[in-house]
Amino acid sequence: MNLHPLAERPIAHGLSRRQLAIDYDVESTVSDLPSYMRPFIERSDQVRKDFKERCKLDVAYGPLPAHKLDIYLPSNTNNAPVLVFLHGGAWKGSNKECRAFPAELFC
Repeated sequence: MNLHPLAERPIAHGLSRRQLAIDYDVESTVSDLPSYMRPFIERSDQVRKDFKERCKLDVAYGPLPAHKLDIYLPSNTNNAPVLVFLHGGAWKGSNKECRAFPAELFC
């Protein structure tokens, strides 16, 4: 990893940018990431199919192509609470397409 010398300066909880980059590099901690992610992707695909009448996909919230979210509506929307689920990925990896599966628990 080739980072600027200032990358070694602590910026959060005593960790440098370099150390944070290493700590948030999930791909390097899983030997076969595609196989690991396959069940999440398959379940998420199924949830999108099951909820096709009650979800709004790719709703833009900003100007960039990645600025999109999916909205899953409960079967009874009267006074329904709002739950926001951020898929994780440290804003550098993964995506909403492989993290739709929790919707079936809450909708």
